[in-house]
Order: sequence, then structure tokens, then C-alpha cells
Amino acid sequence: VAGGRAGAGGVVAGGGAGAGGVVVRPGVGVGGGIGGGVDPEFGVGPPGAGCAAACTTCSVASGPAVMTFVGQGEGEYITETSYKYVGKGAGIFSMVAPRKSFLPQIAALIALLVVIVLVILLWPSQPTTTTTPMTTTLPTTQAPLVKKICEFWGDPHIKSFDGARLSFYGDGEFWVVKSEKVKIQGVYMGTKWTHGLAATSKIVVSGSFVNNHKIVVGSLETGAITVDGQPVLAGFPSTYPLEGGGTLRYDANGELVDKADHDPSTTRIVHMDLPSGVSITVMRWKNYIDFKIEMPKLGEIDGSCGNFNGRTDDDTTEKIMERIGARVADGDLLFQHRHVVAFTAEMQAMLTA
Repeated sequence: VAGGRAGAGGVVAGGGAGAGGVVVRPGVGVGGGIGGGVDPEFGVGPPGAGCAAACTTCSVASGPAVMTFVGQGEGEYITETSYKYVGKGAGIFSMVAPRKSFLPQIAALIALLVVIVLVILLWPSQPTTTTTPMTTTLPTTQAPLVKKICEFWGDPHIKSFDGARLSFYGDGEFWVVKSEKVKIQGVYMGTKWTHGLAATSKIVVSGSFVNNHKIVVGSLETGAITVDGQPVLAGFPSTYPLEGGGTLRYDANGELVDKADHDPSTTRIVHMDLPSGVSITVMRWKNYIDFKIEMPKLGEIDGSCGNFNGRTDDDTTEKIMERIGARVADGDLLFQHRHVVAFTAEMQAMLTA
């Protein structure tokens, strides 16, 4: 209890701290509390006067009291707050919803995307399998090579590639087929059975299409069949593989060029199946041969078989000789040597016409 007069020293501290403290008169504190008061008019209070045992600091109240927070269960008042609506823009408070930041969620999403990208980039690579779609390429259809046939028989009667009929007279070496790739020469020689008219005694086949081998086939009187000067097809029947491609066969099978009556037991036929679609069949008789050549047009062609141009009017003996000469030139000869030449009157007339 604070009390006393207004004069100096009229303050008694501690009177309220003791039990049953009674104020006797202003300025004097009496009670069971520790401490006392000091009053200049009445003297000093009981011993121990000063700071009360219940105080935490040695201080006294001064000035008017203000509302102060003293702790739960220690005060007598509570606070209440109220707001009054005064119109838009007239006050200093407003209803504002609290704002929530999405930055944490955005940061988490970005981090997740980064993790996914890193996983994709760092994932162990698997072997790459490339599937090539199957495509079907149709073969290019090329026009089949047109093959034609040239036939020799007798003294000699000739049917050219273009179907012309012609004959040659006299002895010597003549071009049968002359082209860049295929070279075939024949030896025409008169016999007593043809009264000097030429019959084919022997042929030689060469050219780049057979790697420049020289295949020589003649009548039975001329001796062995040879390839590059070496005898082949010694047996009957027999087969000989030509180095670089092609096959030679020797037997009694095949259709004869000359339909004249022949003893089947004497038939001897050489079959040449050669590269570039060339096939040659030679029928060997005692002192002459018949033969057939079947081939496509391989470059520019001329010779006793004609020029393979589809015309018959220029496949005459005279015109063929005008184009390639009467006989094979020395530099073009495929045989190992020349044969005896004896011009007949008919041949001489052709050469001097």
C-alpha cells in the first residue's frame, strides 16, 4: 500500500506486503510485513525498512499508470480489436487475402525436369539396330539378242546371216566372219569330186570372245582337232573345256546341214558352245566339212556369211570381195601357214571383172 502525505518522505513501502497490514494514519505503515516506512514527522519505522522482500527490483512507481503486459494470470485486462468501414479509399486498413508463393513448387518442377533430362542423357546406350525395309527391284528387261544362222555345205554353197545364197570358187584362205570380237577363217580348196570347185577344207575360230585361242577343225583327212596347236578331242565321243569359257564336244549327234544321204556310222560332229552366245557346229567328212554358225551381231560384221544388216542384195560374192578382198591378208592370217592357191577360170573372171 502506498500512502503518506504529500510532503517529502511521506512514502511507506512494504506495508501491503505483510499480512494484516493496517494504515493507522497517513504516512505511517504498520503491519506484519518486512520493512516499514520513513516519515519525517513521526520518525523511523520498524527495523528492516527499505526494499521489500517481494520486490524483484529496488524501484518505486512513478507517474501515471499505463496498460502493460504482465503475463498470463498476472493482469486484470484483455485486449479487443475492432474495425469500422468508412468507405473505399477513406481508411488505412483493407481486407487483403494472404498471398501464397508458388516458387517452391516451380523450383521443384524444374529440378524434376533436370533430373529426367540427365537420366535420359546418361542412360547407358543400347546397340542401335537399323531396320532396312526390303525393297524388290524388278530386273530390267532387255531385248533378247537376235541370233542368225550362216550355213556352209558342199562346194561351198553358202546361206548368209541375212538369207542370201552365194558360192565361192578357187583355193585359199577366206574370211567367213570378220569382226572386232569374232574372227573365223576358212580354207577353200577344190576337190576332184567338185571338178575343181572349192569346198571348205578347214576352219579356224579365234578372237577376243574366246581369249584369242585358236580352234582348228578340218576334214578327216586334215588330221587332229587342235586348240592353240595342241590336239584335243582325241577320243570319240569326248569333251574339252576351253580355258576362259566355252566347251567343245565331239560326237555323232546333231542335225546335218547337208540333207544328202550320209552313212550314220561315219558321222563325226564337233559342237562348239562358246561365249557371247556363239555356237558353231562342224560336220567332218573325209575330205571336206559342212558347218553352221549361230550368233548375235557382235559389232560390225562381214565375210562370206555376209554383213548381218538384214539385206540380201549386198551379200553377193562380188560385193563381199569388194568390201574385204578376195583372200585373207598376210597380217590377218590365223592359220599357221598359207595353202596352195590355184585360181579357177570362174574365180579369175570375178577378180578381173
